[in-house]
Amino acid sequence: RTSKWFEVLDGGMDYLKSVVIDDKLGICEDLEEQMQLVVDTYQDEWATACKDPAVRARFKTFVNMPHDKQDPPAEAGALVYQYERKQKRLPVTEPANPLPVPQPALEQLPVNEREWATVCPLEAMVPNCGVCALVGGQQIAVFRLPDDRLFALSNFDPFSQAYVLSRGLVGDKDGVLKVSSPLYKQSFGLEDGVCLGDPSVRVPVYPVQLKDGVVQVMPLPEKWDCFRA
Repeated sequence: RTSKWFEVLDGGMDYLKSVVIDDKLGICEDLEEQMQLVVDTYQDEWATACKDPAVRARFKTFVNMPHDKQDPPAEAGALVYQYERKQKRLPVTEPANPLPVPQPALEQLPVNEREWATVCPLEAMVPNCGVCALVGGQQIAVFRLPDDRLFALSNFDPFSQAYVLSRGLVGDKDGVLKVSSPLYKQSFGLEDGVCLGDPSVRVPVYPVQLKDGVVQVMPLPEKWDCFRA
């Protein structure tokens, strides 16, 4: 009723009626077939996901942990909520400065935490998406590209102070591979963890590899300097 095309349509409403009702152009049968195809192939995507164990298994916080151990301990980055009108929510105001990530010294890490840790089979990861693994008390976001390249960053978003980067959108900006936080939309380089909008902020980057079809990460990051200069 407010479309501009109708205002400039030759013949106005009379012509439109002749096409839709009288089938002046002979296209109604094709349109009906296309509509019937939509009806016949419709599916409730959420219902389909719930009925498929393989798809349903993706809906958990940590891809490498069983379903009964999906709540992170406080030291591993449980979500921080604010309360408003007796309801809890994630923060909506960006803090003045990002919260630093804890920085344990190398000698404080147990030897077994310096080894490669299993995340999940490669086939369990959807291309251009991320998963989160809980390894050595650290939340690590692992991303798979369509060409099966893998990248691993801290799951911690220093701007929102929440562990959410594994849920971000993967893409590129001017040729730089990145993930955008699902909260305040800051983008971080997949290769170096640097915030594209503020290069003084960096999230930790972890070594990641594919071995015998299984994704593995090293829980000791290559860079710990998550800060604002």
